[in-house]
Amino acid sequence: MGVFLLLAVTIFPIYAFVTTMVTGPFGLISAIITLFLLSRQLTVWLLNIVFIRQVQASIFDTVLKKEGAGDIVIRHEFMHSRYTPKKPMQHRFYYQFLPFISREVFYILLGIIPLVGPFIVIFIQAPIKGYKTHKHYYHLMMWNYVQINRFYKEYQPDYTAFGIGALLLEMVPGLTVFFMFTNNIGMALWTARYHKDFEDFMRDSSDKPSEKAKEMELWLNALKDDKSTHRADVTQ
Repeated sequence: MGVFLLLAVTIFPIYAFVTTMVTGPFGLISAIITLFLLSRQLTVWLLNIVFIRQVQASIFDTVLKKEGAGDIVIRHEFMHSRYTPKKPMQHRFYYQFLPFISREVFYILLGIIPLVGPFIVIFIQAPIKGYKTHKHYYHLMMWNYVQINRFYKEYQPDYTAFGIGALLLEMVPGLTVFFMFTNNIGMALWTARYHKDFEDFMRDSSDKPSEKAKEMELWLNALKDDKSTHRADVTQ
């Protein structure tokens, strides 16, 4: 709530004035929605830096265990150390704070579009919200970038649907933290329920050759056929 009030008395008056001057009366509505969005984003970012990421991971693991999917957590604990070195402050500044500021400036500018601007921002952020909430699952499964990308593309519609609801709930001033926890629990329940389906999809998709591999195989076969034809012509 403190973040919301701080933004409301500092940034919001200037932003509301600019949007109203540029786009007319509807700009005020866009400015109000953007205020809720920015307040939510800043609150989440600050909490992630302080402590909430570790707490969310612990809750996620607990839900998986209680829902009968604890083998994921046990396997990870056996295969990989749970200790993750803390990244230095300089690293977090360059790779977390600066990208965060850049994104928020872009979203603020996009929010100037009358009425639809803030909703475009929500739609852009929705699949990212789903991905980030589910990120601990990738860590437990010890997937590499290629595997994560494959999974994300398959379940992007689910992430988008989840993300829209989660973002709207977390935009409520004073209840952002509460809904962050409930959204995390909801994602963990979804994971526990469909974990076997996730594993089957990843196993089946990994067995299928990629389009690039198919093209390479066709090219090699064509090259072999060309060489065979050339040898036959030379023999004749």
